[in-house]
Amino acid sequence: MAAFARNQWPTSSEYAKCERNDDLDLVYAKLLNRRGCKEEAKHIVLRLVHKRFDGVRNNHSFGFSDVSYTVALRSLQEVLEIPEGPVPSAKDDYEEAFARIETTSRHLGILFTTAHSGRSIPNLQNVFRSLLLFHNQTVTFPESNWRNGYAIAQSKTDIYRQIVRLAITIGKQGLDALRDALLQLLSSPASTQYYAHHRRYFAKALYHKGVLSKDQALEIGLSSTLDASDDDPNQRQKACFEIAEFLQSVDDAEHAVEWVTRASEVSAGAGSHKDYHMVDLANWPLGRWETRSIVTSWQYWRDSHE
Repeated sequence: MAAFARNQWPTSSEYAKCERNDDLDLVYAKLLNRRGCKEEAKHIVLRLVHKRFDGVRNNHSFGFSDVSYTVALRSLQEVLEIPEGPVPSAKDDYEEAFARIETTSRHLGILFTTAHSGRSIPNLQNVFRSLLLFHNQTVTFPESNWRNGYAIAQSKTDIYRQIVRLAITIGKQGLDALRDALLQLLSSPASTQYYAHHRRYFAKALYHKGVLSKDQALEIGLSSTLDASDDDPNQRQKACFEIAEFLQSVDDAEHAVEWVTRASEVSAGAGSHKDYHMVDLANWPLGRWETRSIVTSWQYWRDSHE
């Protein structure tokens, strides 16, 4: 849609000419609501429904994923006082995995509406603890089929991003509650459920929002480096670069140098997959600025290949 591309407010006639798709409808409804055109927004949202997640492909546009689309739709339904409507059910333990992700996404949508309205959310730490354990929350079946574990694993990053966004929306109280819930879980038997790259994500986000000290961020972010020991040399190297990126982001350039160097050392056996063979770093006397440059190059490569 040309108006969106120009970052301008689209006219109703431009919108009417577009081929219908739910992502466009949701984006336009959000814009109408922000503009104060609630009845027009309501007319669009009434025909949108909650869908079964794909679990493999992202079939969305306008920057949506299954999770962010569902969060946005449920939030807008709340704002416009529209019922949730029919939702996908779990017919068996395989679909239970999807149902847990979808239920959590809709719950996040409601929480966002509450936060944006300025109303308080009771028992914040418990709310965040429950969200962080979303994959364990029974919807219909007490266990989800292990064969659909991929769907849960793929959804975690999206769900965690929404959780951090919610904490930021709430403010200092929300960020403190998220930090406390996370620290509690990481010191419990449930800690094994949090992958190394997710720990780095939370540590970086909470550090930059001022609720973790540098030492706390490093403790959480480096509490697992299992991905740097992956059987796949490409994954090992990717993990090393990501750890270096994390360290650079929390102002620990000295140790970032060590992980950039290690990225070259762990690449043995990577074969013909030459994308990760950016430079032979092991022989370089790397300093702070060289490390920053290499990490920036890695970030650019990663973003362009995702």
